Amino acid sequence: MGTELNEAIPNDERDTTMPAAMATTLRKLLTGELLTLASRQQLIDWMEADKVAGPLLRSALPAGWFIADKSGAGERGSRGIIAALGPDGKPSRIVVIYDGESGNYG
Repeated sequence: MGTELNEAIPNDERDTTMPAAMATTLRKLLTGELLTLASRQQLIDWMEADKVAGPLLRSALPAGWFIADKSGAGERGSRGIIAALGPDGKPSRIVVIYDGESGNYG
């Protein structure tokens, strides 16, 4: 079933999340009590080390901004990016982008 979720079929009933819901989940993971401090830091470290989305989001940020992100791609040009970012090295903003059709990612 995991690979079937990458099909990105328009109006697929299995595609049930929205950017706002994912943003809420990421915020809770990074700032709430869902994870221990060590686990939260590990998640941030993994996301900060992810360089796959470099040309997609990192390259558009002002110099000195912090970003910890995770991206994914599926069929039909679908793409998802979740990120914690902000100025002064602090992840003060959550960004979630789901693109279902463009397939033009530099």
